[in-house]
Amino acid sequence: MSLKLENPFPKLVHAAEDKAKDVANGVKHAVGQAENKVQGAIQAVKNNETVQEVKNFVGATADSFERAVGLKEKGNEPAILSGQQGTWTPSKGALYVEGPTTGDVQQGAAGDCYFLSSVASLAQNHPDAIKNAIKDNGNGTYTVTFHVPEGFGALKALGPTGGLLEGTVLGAAKKIGLNLPEKTVQVTVDDKQPTDANGNPLYVHSGDANEKWVGVMEKAYAQLWGSYGAIGNGGDPGTAMRALTGGDVQHHVLGSPLAGVGVKVGEVNVTPEKANAVFQDLKAATESQKMVVASTYNVSTGKTLDGVVSGHCYSVLGTSEENGQKYVTLRNPWGHHEPGSDGNDDGIFKLPVEQFIQSYASYDVGSVK
Repeated sequence: MSLKLENPFPKLVHAAEDKAKDVANGVKHAVGQAENKVQGAIQAVKNNETVQEVKNFVGATADSFERAVGLKEKGNEPAILSGQQGTWTPSKGALYVEGPTTGDVQQGAAGDCYFLSSVASLAQNHPDAIKNAIKDNGNGTYTVTFHVPEGFGALKALGPTGGLLEGTVLGAAKKIGLNLPEKTVQVTVDDKQPTDANGNPLYVHSGDANEKWVGVMEKAYAQLWGSYGAIGNGGDPGTAMRALTGGDVQHHVLGSPLAGVGVKVGEVNVTPEKANAVFQDLKAATESQKMVVASTYNVSTGKTLDGVVSGHCYSVLGTSEENGQKYVTLRNPWGHHEPGSDGNDDGIFKLPVEQFIQSYASYDVGSVK
């Protein structure tokens, strides 16, 4: 009886061939996905999307950068108090009295309107988001959670105005299908605030309610960037919004990208179509409870509407329409000083959308996670 042995090599060869085909198909699929992303990026450039995004960024932020490095006037924004921060005094009252509200935000001597307008907008729409961000440690200290991108240390060296680069980097990355990782940062501070010789807060305060939360949040943001001085000479609302919630931010330019380089306030052409488009966008954003902050032109760009501060940021609270006229409702984070006279002087006022477009250079819309 003879024993016939089966040759194993053909089966091994077939198995190897099948494996090679699987690997090849996998590589082909991966290459195909990469090609699609590249083609998408190329198409975006062809459609002028990325180019326009860069143009918008340059136009909207040139003034901010030049103000930050001292090449331009800082407008009527209160200057940071250099070299003398007064006495550190424990805050009065409780962390919350009636919960976070827009009216709690009363800007002081620091030029951080971009941050406080974002905080006020968040307080209007999502007070619980503020409560969730601030942890009372029960020992006179509070831990505040902020959201920053990986590599924040490099941006930190530039300060909140240089942090405008953050939005452009994130936006450009998303255009080609990349999502840069984000991390949370916990900042712990006490409730002591810089005060003047009369015991009055130098920086943000909550008015009559004596709520600590807004001072705690400003102090934590100052510590995130390094000092009150670091945040107190202007910055970017988009960067502040992302830090507060970690949500996406959309930047909208209202005037010419050349504003400040020959184009003056009042020369912006406001067509009925543009007025309606801006109104509808702001209406949709505020009704969906997103953060919205509008920024005025720098003083060197020309005169703003009387009562509207140049080089300043305002919370956009909502929109309305009366007798066919569309209005935008805004709030000055100072808690006072507004165009017109409604008898309140609480910083809240409304402008016809055409006047809004004339006096404001841009606005940012921030989503809340």
